[in-house]
Amino acid sequence: MKSESDVFSSQEVVFSGIQSAIVNKFDDEQTKRSHLEKSDTTLEETRREYSRRNVSTENLVTESKLRKYFEENGDDNNLKVLNNVRIDFETINRSADVLKNELSLFGTSFMEGALSVFNIELDIAVEKYENRLHVIENKDYSTKKINYDISFLKKGERKILSPKYEEKEKAIKKLEQFEEKQEKKKEIYKSNELINRQNIENKKEEE
Repeated sequence: MKSESDVFSSQEVVFSGIQSAIVNKFDDEQTKRSHLEKSDTTLEETRREYSRRNVSTENLVTESKLRKYFEENGDDNNLKVLNNVRIDFETINRSADVLKNELSLFGTSFMEGALSVFNIELDIAVEKYENRLHVIENKDYSTKKINYDISFLKKGERKILSPKYEEKEKAIKKLEQFEEKQEKKKEIYKSNELINRQNIENKKEEE
């Protein structure tokens, strides 16, 4: 059995052969193996779910987002409901299941609208997560060996972009250095764009 995980996550993906599962990092090995043996999910599917679990659901649904959704869909009835009910947004953002339980009291249509907003915003959050690089911990449970690398986790596929590191801190530092360089490149690009625009404007004025 092997595993891979975002170093900042409390969960990991364990896999062996064609089986894979998401488990808590701090569970004992026997518990992890038990979860794995019961799973029939492919590694690609498990990675997709892992990305979704690693994004924050905080503020996925807010009053303003819900209002905008109903306005764009011309849903006056649910706008009236929204104006006349009190919603605990912190609670409903915990999960889709919690949202459905909490909002079903206000009618199926209202609940489904809120669920649509939740899923749309969650997809956006997952896309942002998958467009970032992550430090991944790799563990082999048979040899007890652990190493780290910098990877993309995108749509169930993993692309490793660095050598293996023995120390987590070194991998994190390498990623931070890379991100700093990328930010500087963006700043230089923006600066050059502004200069080019200004030069074009100056030429127009001269003409």
